[in-house]
Amino acid sequence: MASIDQESQSDTFLSTEGDAWFYRNENQLSKDRQLDIDFLSKTLISRKSEIRNILEIGCAGGHKLAALAHIFGATGYGIDPSKAAIQSARKSAKLSDSKLNFVTGLATDLPYPDAKFDLVFFGFCLYLVPPKEIFKAVMEADRVLKSGGYLAIVDFDYGQLKVNPYKHADGVYSFKNNYSQFFTSSGYFHLVSKWSFSHLGNSFETDKDERLAIEVLFKEFN
Repeated sequence: MASIDQESQSDTFLSTEGDAWFYRNENQLSKDRQLDIDFLSKTLISRKSEIRNILEIGCAGGHKLAALAHIFGATGYGIDPSKAAIQSARKSAKLSDSKLNFVTGLATDLPYPDAKFDLVFFGFCLYLVPPKEIFKAVMEADRVLKSGGYLAIVDFDYGQLKVNPYKHADGVYSFKNNYSQFFTSSGYFHLVSKWSFSHLGNSFETDKDERLAIEVLFKEFN
């Protein structure tokens, strides 16, 4: 495998590929059944009164964040490297007069104060964070999440590290990994629930390359 320019990968998503990804998927994003959001909301609905501020990292056009904010009666904050996605999200939020706020940026540098959020949601984006920066993303999510808050991760469910070339941009790679373990192995996060599904359907898939999962964690301590 060729050497990976990890700083360049993040720059690529901020400058070009973030927008390109959004344009490729924009129509489908608005049509998605959002089964992961259904699972997340059912898992946490008994804690509704505790969830007042929600952050989605990798929010794309904001459809899932809008659904979560509506379900929990919360204020939603979204961040994404795509300027086009954020413009679309802001337009939709303005039309719906909802309590939603969107900014362009990366998981490794969240522009929010410590312990602001009751729920932090990684929206299928960690697999594109290069290894040199993954601990920054983990630390930033932990920093902005309150003690007693919840963390949700949607990503590939490969079970271990697997590095693949990213087919849409030269010099970019995807990093399938067991990202919930970055949090639970610390002893400060507890796995509340997990649903394993796939691009092919809503049930467990024996093909590791097709598996996806949403995992919900509880933050035990600061």
